[in-house]
Amino acid sequence: MKIVDTKRVPKIEEKWNTEDYKLTSLNAKAKVNLNCTISPSEYNRVSTCTTAKEIWDKLQITYEGTSQVRESRIDILMHQYELFHMIENEFINEMFVRFTDIINGLKHLGRTITNSDLGRKILRSLTEKWDAKVTTIKEAHNLNTLELDELIGSLLTWEITLKDREGDHH
Repeated sequence: MKIVDTKRVPKIEEKWNTEDYKLTSLNAKAKVNLNCTISPSEYNRVSTCTTAKEIWDKLQITYEGTSQVRESRIDILMHQYELFHMIENEFINEMFVRFTDIINGLKHLGRTITNSDLGRKILRSLTEKWDAKVTTIKEAHNLNTLELDELIGSLLTWEITLKDREGDHH
């Protein structure tokens, strides 16, 4: 590309230098990689793009929206995160799937929440029947270092114990 009257226009190939050839090659490789990873319907959406950057930008807007849409999605997901709680009679696995959907949505949009905040949120979100287990976990573990998988494993184990006890009483 070259600048003509403040606009970028393509250089004619006879005027290309080594850097132009290198950039053209890199663009071609990037386009091939992008085109190989998208579905046929996505390809139709980007087939008129001439540069990898154009393809990337179009896909980004398609899936993430404009920055305004992106911020709006983050706001909605953060609201869902803040209001998140376990539903009465919901199993830990079901709750964790709903929680993970919110967290993954946020992560995809570039908003991450620390592991310790996620663990604390889960513990706050549990129903009243979990109070004893929550207290035990808080006393036995450093919530700043407790891995989310370990926390969920502990809750699943306790859930199995509760189900077993309920079975003994019926």
